[in-house]
Amino acid sequence: MKKVMIYILIALLVLVSIIIIVVLSNPLRRTPERIRESMLELTPIGISIDEAMEVLEKARANENWKIVESNRQVGVDVSNLGFGRDEIERVVENMGLDSNMAGEKSIYVLFDRYRSGIIWTSVYAYWAFDENEELIEIFVRKIGSYSSPSHWENIRN
Repeated sequence: MKKVMIYILIALLVLVSIIIIVVLSNPLRRTPERIRESMLELTPIGISIDEAMEVLEKARANENWKIVESNRQVGVDVSNLGFGRDEIERVVENMGLDSNMAGEKSIYVLFDRYRSGIIWTSVYAYWAFDENEELIEIFVRKIGSYSSPSHWENIRN
């Protein structure tokens, strides 16, 4: 009886270890700051919008990303990123912005989503470019939802 209990305990420990490894190995589960740092390694500040698109297209081929929009007319509206008022004010002040708009042009990427219990989390990133089409900032946002993101398939296609 004791041997059976020991085998069950070992099996449970192995199962829990495997689940933890799988969960922690998903790069989207990192903090937005860590995801941003990874994106800055791919697309450093000052890179042109064309170079950034090329890098992101190549990276997308190996990942499960969707480049939702590349907009050469509009920057990133930081007030629509889900930040609190204090965070918006900090971004506007740190970037020396006259309004809530960061940059003159932008790229918007939907990376993927993951599930934690009943919560689905979608991970987005926004690249902001200045009037010379050079990268000035990357913003990462995570949005949680209680339902399966059925809109995901529509966005992906």
